[in-house]
Amino acid sequence: MEQCIISFLNAINLGIDYLVAILFVLFLAGAVIWYTIGRIRNYINKGEYLFFIALAFIDELNKGEVSEALRKQFEKHKRVLTSQPFVKVEKNESKWIIVDAKKQYLIRKENLTLNVSERKAGKGISKGLFLGVILLVVAAFWGYMIIQFPITMARTVYRQQLEAAASQESNRVVSPQTNEASANQDEPTLEEKITRLSWVFRWILIYLVLPPLFYLSTRKHSGRRGLYTTLVVLTIGLFGWQFEHWVGVVLVSLPIYGILLHLLYHLSQVILPSADPENKKEQHLKFRALLSYMLGMQFPVWITKESAGREFEICIKGNNFSGGVEPGIVWARSHQVAGISAGIEFNQVEGPGIIFTKTYARPVALVDLRTQIRIVEFDSITKDGIAFKAIMFAAFVIDFEDWPKKNWRQADLEQMANDIRQNPYLEKGIKIDRKIGSYHYSTARVKSVLSTAGINTNTKDGEAGPVVNWDDWTLKQVENAARQVLSQRTLNELWRPVDNKAGAGALDEIAVQIRKIVEPKLRRTGINLFGCRVVNFNLPEDSPIRKQQIDSWKTLWDQRITAARSEAAAIREEEIEKAHAYAKSEILDAIADSLEKARALDPDLPRHVIALYYIHAIENIVQRQPETDSEEKKARLDSIKSYLLYNQ
Repeated sequence: MEQCIISFLNAINLGIDYLVAILFVLFLAGAVIWYTIGRIRNYINKGEYLFFIALAFIDELNKGEVSEALRKQFEKHKRVLTSQPFVKVEKNESKWIIVDAKKQYLIRKENLTLNVSERKAGKGISKGLFLGVILLVVAAFWGYMIIQFPITMARTVYRQQLEAAASQESNRVVSPQTNEASANQDEPTLEEKITRLSWVFRWILIYLVLPPLFYLSTRKHSGRRGLYTTLVVLTIGLFGWQFEHWVGVVLVSLPIYGILLHLLYHLSQVILPSADPENKKEQHLKFRALLSYMLGMQFPVWITKESAGREFEICIKGNNFSGGVEPGIVWARSHQVAGISAGIEFNQVEGPGIIFTKTYARPVALVDLRTQIRIVEFDSITKDGIAFKAIMFAAFVIDFEDWPKKNWRQADLEQMANDIRQNPYLEKGIKIDRKIGSYHYSTARVKSVLSTAGINTNTKDGEAGPVVNWDDWTLKQVENAARQVLSQRTLNELWRPVDNKAGAGALDEIAVQIRKIVEPKLRRTGINLFGCRVVNFNLPEDSPIRKQQIDSWKTLWDQRITAARSEAAAIREEEIEKAHAYAKSEILDAIADSLEKARALDPDLPRHVIALYYIHAIENIVQRQPETDSEEKKARLDSIKSYLLYNQ
């Protein structure tokens, strides 16, 4: 029974050995054929790649022109153009052919560059076949090294061992042993020994080739992480190989691989952020991202720098062009949306939360969905030619409401239809399509805003330039409208309303005019302008106009102060005269009243008695004066007494 099991396992191992060998040979043959056909097709269609140039040359190529700058690019790579090259536009904005004498240069737009190749008639097939033959030789070499070379090495080793054993037997006396035959039955045959030793050589060769190969291909972005992962994977396979070769790999190594992948899957769900934790597709992408990171073949991982920032930073480096494993990751905060680009246009708008990117894609712009409040100071000039600085406030946001809005009138509906005709992006932006989280938005409106701002790739060095931020663009539109409105008013009209009616203000008029100019343009882009207002003006301190205005205002206020003082003095004199007249009338009334009372008592009353009545009347007048104490009353009586003595 034991012999049957061993024979069965040996048969399985032998069958798998032959199957692996056949699959390996077919793989090498298919790779050779695929590569050869691909190279031939590439040389026929694209020619031989030479160098790349910047996207800034697209405009002149579309016009069929070859500028001096383009000539210098060819000369830089030792390709001199004649005086009259001909440019043929194969496909506008993406493919051109420069015919120069007997040479043809094919220019194709590839992502962020223009690739220049040379077409050589009749040499495409021959060169492709030549490279195919070279690859076939390389494949045959590696096939021999993996399949036949270990067997040859094993046979050589055992041949030497047998020769050494035979020489030793001839030099010593052989004593008969009765159990020799039974002992030899447990020893493996020569072919089995050769097979086992050949696999030892194969494992040594695999360890010598695969880990260094992984390290060289991944060390730029992952250091030694890919090397360590490769060693762990090979060691687990070798551990299972110790248990009856392929049977051990199937029954031991593969379950260990499965357990590790299962743990890695659940680990990815824990350590990576999530936009929709229940989404199976997102779970799978997170697992692939972590697996590629462990292998050292990850795409880049970008995160936002700050909550109110507008830039990304690479948290984990990677290669998102070739040689990497999708996906890349972009992490944005709950109020942020990322504009993804694979070239010169925004192809994708995603967020908030975790975002997965594909080959060539990278985040270019970051959009804040919150209301943006900006205060800016800008230079302007009045209608009468006086330069000054204005301080303006603006509040705006990417419109997050469905169209049409409830308070819209017929004119607003007609304006919306006109906006859609002028901006095709808004055809899909009538309704809000992203309602995850606290900040809802329309991907079409965000694309509209980002496409208006654009990506600056027109640089001569081939590198992508900085992004024109959408909020800066919006603020610039409001600023231009404010400068236009202010240029239509004189310096005095900056503070004095044109429509001089009750409650009117110059700043209110300016705000209404600015909004009237800029609001239709922003709404046509997908931006809702809450408000904009010029809040202050500032003339330069050394400006003669400033000094002149200060002097004028000083003179004006001096005149107002003088007039106010004169008016107050006149009122004071008038009040004093009124007080004197009132006092005289009070005294006369008191005298008359005293005389009437004296005559009522006795017409012939002596004068000193009449005087006493008079003094008593004056005392009553003094007593009726408010807020007077005894000393003040006495002083008033003394003054009246003196007045009577000297004016009798």
